[in-house]
Amino acid sequence: MEYLHTNETEKIIGIMYKVYNELGWGLREKHYERSIFLQAKEEGMPCTKQLCTPIYYKNYKIGYNRCDLLFYENVIVELKTGKCLIKRDFNQLNDYLKTFNKKIGLLVLFSPNGVKVRRLANIISK
Repeated sequence: MEYLHTNETEKIIGIMYKVYNELGWGLREKHYERSIFLQAKEEGMPCTKQLCTPIYYKNYKIGYNRCDLLFYENVIVELKTGKCLIKRDFNQLNDYLKTFNKKIGLLVLFSPNGVKVRRLANIISK
């Protein structure tokens, strides 16, 4: 089975491992995010951090979503630190995929046991 944006996601995952190998476990999410952003820029990968998109009900702006990282204008990366991922983490990334109208997201956990990556697909995008 071929995944969408396979080449891009493989490069992104590679950066996650580089950052983890350099920093190890135990930092705050924002420190990993900043390091990933710097590594992506160093490697010439297009990356935006803390990107916002508004959420509307009818014509009323009711809020916004902010994703941790957006690579190549098409892959959302949501970072987590801790021992395990929980359902709320997956729901959060699914929500981002819908509101940003993107098809692929990576949920990345920096844990005491290494980096764990889960690829999520938005099969009901606009």
